[in-house]
Amino acid sequence: MAAGPQLFYCLWQDSRIRENLFEVLSKEDICNVRLASSACCNLVTKRLFLRTHLTFTASSFTRLPKIQALSRIGHYIEHLTFYFPHSNATFLPPLIHPQSGREISFLYTPHTSMGSVLERPKFANEGLGEILTSQYPPLFHAASNVPSFINAMKHLINIRHLTIKTPGQDPKERYRRDIVDYALISLRVALERAPMKKLNKLSLSVHPSAFLYLRPVQGFGCSPSAGRRWGQIRKMHINVDSWDFYGPSPGLDHLKIIQDFLCNYSTSLEKLSFTWYGRKGPCPIALAADPLFAPPRNSLKLFREVTSPMSPLPQVPPRKPVVFRKLRYLAVRNATMNAAQVADLVASHKHCVREFDFENSVLISDGSWDDALAPLMNSHSHGGYWTRHSMATVTELSSVHSNRPSPDFYEPEPSAAVAAVARNLYNNDFDGVEEEEEEVDYEEHSEEFDPCMR
Repeated sequence: MAAGPQLFYCLWQDSRIRENLFEVLSKEDICNVRLASSACCNLVTKRLFLRTHLTFTASSFTRLPKIQALSRIGHYIEHLTFYFPHSNATFLPPLIHPQSGREISFLYTPHTSMGSVLERPKFANEGLGEILTSQYPPLFHAASNVPSFINAMKHLINIRHLTIKTPGQDPKERYRRDIVDYALISLRVALERAPMKKLNKLSLSVHPSAFLYLRPVQGFGCSPSAGRRWGQIRKMHINVDSWDFYGPSPGLDHLKIIQDFLCNYSTSLEKLSFTWYGRKGPCPIALAADPLFAPPRNSLKLFREVTSPMSPLPQVPPRKPVVFRKLRYLAVRNATMNAAQVADLVASHKHCVREFDFENSVLISDGSWDDALAPLMNSHSHGGYWTRHSMATVTELSSVHSNRPSPDFYEPEPSAAVAAVARNLYNNDFDGVEEEEEEVDYEEHSEEFDPCMR
């Protein structure tokens, strides 16, 4: 009778057999194997919770059983997906004073002192706190409960990759703060205080204003040591919902915030991928050369404007493009750029970048991709010869015209020996850990955090 379980345990000890079984078994079956015996539990638990998907709710970080379960499995998690979609439940109506009926405005300051996990967020005005408690749903108080986020994130000591997804925002609500934004503030504050020394990859699939709450400096509740945590990030993948950049609300301030966010990582990033969801958008790395930020044309001044003692305000200085010092891979997808803008971008990064990716991007105004990529073709370009690859023809928009398809990849063409070394470098992570496959759908392959899985 004892030979059966022993043989079954020996079968699971073989890593090749175990990985093949993981591919064909469902998550429910893997959980059942994990509960079969303590020996199987030790073999299965790490693989089962390696990638964990967390959908934020009002009880995610405030219920004690969930925090206790997270403390048991937190050290196994290496890739955490924080998922908090916009919905009717995340919309915050204006605060109304119960006696006067007037709208109340309040200045939010994160309360970061550690206390009870079930502690309610504190506010400077007790009366305001009572109004917030009575008029705002429990989801708001859970999202603004910074100590609960800190208490939860401290268990993820081995996390390497963090993914944040906030889909579903109504374009009309781009300038209205909702519960999702408060959760991003709490999450960022918690990450800056958690012992996550292995974190090196950040993936963002967020709404445009999220970068205001995720920026590591000059943010809500930012600490002096915040730069040290975000300086660990070596790889970043960003996907942002686009909007009408040439309409009545072009959202130039959102574009500036995105560029400022990326500028904070200019000295540490080694791999950057930026993609617009929906319609094409400007390149956030080089906004200074974009037509949206072109200085206004000089107009003829009237006599009183010239002779007035009040001197006119000077023109706003142009924004400087972001230059990444250690970048080795750069992708700007589904974007609109002009030839001079692309030429400046590749010229300022050709000394370090080994591959450019402009998939589904188009050129506006005059110019061709040959002109845009000319800095890579001259005899002084770093890395010798470069080769151009195009996998598909870009669908042209009615308002954006391009006479040639964009190159999906643009990389140097080295010798055979150098190519072999380069393949090894691309197949391995920069810190020596094998790179994860980018095509994996983490929502389907990640494990939803469930306190019952203990």
